[in-house]
Amino acid sequence: MKTNKKDTEFILPLSSLGGRDNIVKVNNCATRLRLEVVNADKVDVKEIEKYYPSVLKISPTEVHIVGTNANLIAESLEKLLSSNSDSLNNLLDLIPLLGGRDNIVKVNNCATRLRLEVVNADKVDVKEIEKYYPSVLKISPTEVHIVVGTKASSLAESLDKALSSNESSPNNLLDIISLVGGKENIVKVNNCATRLRLEVVNADKINEEKYYPVVQKISPTEVHIIVGTKAFELADELKKLLDK
Repeated sequence: MKTNKKDTEFILPLSSLGGRDNIVKVNNCATRLRLEVVNADKVDVKEIEKYYPSVLKISPTEVHIVGTNANLIAESLEKLLSSNSDSLNNLLDLIPLLGGRDNIVKVNNCATRLRLEVVNADKVDVKEIEKYYPSVLKISPTEVHIVVGTKASSLAESLDKALSSNESSPNNLLDIISLVGGKENIVKVNNCATRLRLEVVNADKINEEKYYPVVQKISPTEVHIIVGTKAFELADELKKLLDK
């Protein structure tokens, strides 16, 4: 995370805080985000501690996140909460949970739902998506509805843009290596369930979001690429290629 004020961003998806509706108020001291929430039990401590040193549940409605640049991160989070841009950020996070770009055939909506035509509804991660939105319904093996409320039309439009804004996935790992600044820029390859976690020499060399929906620069030397459930396979293949 950069320290320059204009570049500082709150890098966590709102789902890790229990969703937008769970956040009542944002405060901070020198080293902590101080969040007033509806329900502290909805805050995903383990996920947040992948990014920040410590998460403290002070009470059933108060959570502190310990980290540097707390005032800048608080300012960024407040802007995210007060703007409409978070819907696109959440949708970018949502694409891997829908089974990836290749699983999404068509996006429609009604007054309160995203209506998605998909290749395989079983690839849709219902439990994870419901951290973002109230309900997910598998209507048929190729149709999924996500209940989002009155913002359905704008979310459908944003998802369409997100799907059309990036090219398809790289054909091979050499493409990925070039996107992350070349072999000499890669120090170490790790992964979690849905992400490549790369330790790099210089994160500024990363070609952000050219192929994959979300690329997060965690620090000047760490980058996460959300690739969906194939993260382990990609990480393993990338390690082998780099070893050669």
